[in-house]
Amino acid sequence: MEQNSVLDQLRSDYNALKARLDEQEIINDRLLQQTFKSQLKQINNKAWASVACGIFVIIVAPMAFHYNPAFNLSWAFVAATDVMMAVCIWFTAYWHRAVRLPDASKSSMKQFAQSVKGLKQRDQGWLKYAAAMISAWLIWMGVELFRNSDEPRKAVFMMTGGLVGALIGGIIGLKMHFAVIAKCDEIISQIEE
Repeated sequence: MEQNSVLDQLRSDYNALKARLDEQEIINDRLLQQTFKSQLKQINNKAWASVACGIFVIIVAPMAFHYNPAFNLSWAFVAATDVMMAVCIWFTAYWHRAVRLPDASKSSMKQFAQSVKGLKQRDQGWLKYAAAMISAWLIWMGVELFRNSDEPRKAVFMMTGGLVGALIGGIIGLKMHFAVIAKCDEIISQIEE
């Protein structure tokens, strides 16, 4: 009889401990999800800032590059600028849309980690395409500025301004890029722990 009561007590203690551990695991999963939600929001905010800048360029490009007598660049250049921005906007939105918050299951966490790794990989690969596009765009801009300018000196000043703008935009873009990569690394390391 005494053995049964000891066994019953042990079972009771085991069940109580198991319930506490299950509750603790649920709390940890909730905290992890809140952390991922915060980090994903920071990543997506950078993406939406890029999208907003791209939309701004699409709207302003005709006024700045074609109708502005200082530039007077061709409609082909303006259209290429708008197409380039539209492509950048589409890829940015598409890649970030693929990353969704996980639910509490382990398989969902693995899928989330894979989607974050994919975002990181695509974002890193995008740099070479962006560099090629911006280089071609700047060369085209220089050719048009020198072709349309009465004074070569004026074209040099305009091109210098374009290069300075591209440099500033590049620095801002790289800063955003490295922040996204760092957040992706942080999320991946938290999942793998």
